[in-house]
Formats: sequence, C-alpha cells, structure tokens
Amino acid sequence: MTSFLQVPNVCRYRLTNGRVPRCFLGSDGSANWPLIEQFQQGAYREDLVAADVEIQGDRVLSISPAGRDDSDDLPGIDVQAGLIWPCFVDMHTHLDKGHIWSRSPNPDGTFSSALETVKQDSALLWQAEDVYRRAEFGLRCSYAHGTQAIRTHL
Repeated sequence: MTSFLQVPNVCRYRLTNGRVPRCFLGSDGSANWPLIEQFQQGAYREDLVAADVEIQGDRVLSISPAGRDDSDDLPGIDVQAGLIWPCFVDMHTHLDKGHIWSRSPNPDGTFSSALETVKQDSALLWQAEDVYRRAEFGLRCSYAHGTQAIRTHL
C-alpha cells in the first residue's frame, strides 16, 4: 500500500513546510511565530504556524519555523502545508450515534435515512446506560487502533 508520505529509511529526517497548532510549541517564544494568514479568515480561526519538524526514530527532536534550517543535510519530506500531529486525531465523531447498526440499520444507505434511523433509535432506546456503553466501546476501539484524541459531538 502506497502512502501519501514516503518516509525515508533512515533514523533521522525532517518534515518540512508543515502546519502545527501553536499550542504544541509551549510558551518558550512561540508567540513570535507568525500565524498562517490563510487560516485566519472567516469564522473559524485556527492557531497554526508554518513549521519544520525534526524526527529521530519515534521522537520529535525539534520544531522550528518552516524553512529556517536545512544546513545539516537531513533528508527532508515536504508535507505541502499539511497538518502535522503527534498521533491520530479524530476531528469529528458522534460517539452517541455509534454502534446502533445491529439494532437499527440504515435501510437504503442515504444520509436522510441515516438521520431518520438515528432519530427513531434515540427516541426508543437511548438511555444514559446505553449511550455510555456504546460511547465507551467507541473510545476503547479508537484507542486500541492508535487514536490519541477525539473531538466528539454529544
């Protein structure tokens, strides 16, 4: 299987031209990093900075402003302004709606049928214990498969 990102077969390399949430940088001068202006327009303001990330083995060695230092001849991988996260993050999930297929399958696979099916299932079967059990199972499955953070809508 081919990945969108080909990591070199070396222990140390640099991800270049990435976007990193400023909160990853801590308080040691990150306020001086310029924000990515294209992400600052409109209602959704993301606090992203352009960064290069140096990796050795399974550790982040350094995060620096994009394009600042390429004098050490490390292999570089241009991530083309992609977001760089330290782990998988599920940015949109509905833990309350998960794991109801066995009792309330979507009859035709359409979005409108999914909405109606969930509406009916919730009216009939959603008690606190049921939602808790399904959400906990969803969290455990996500964690078991490498997810480290979930943004959910309950």
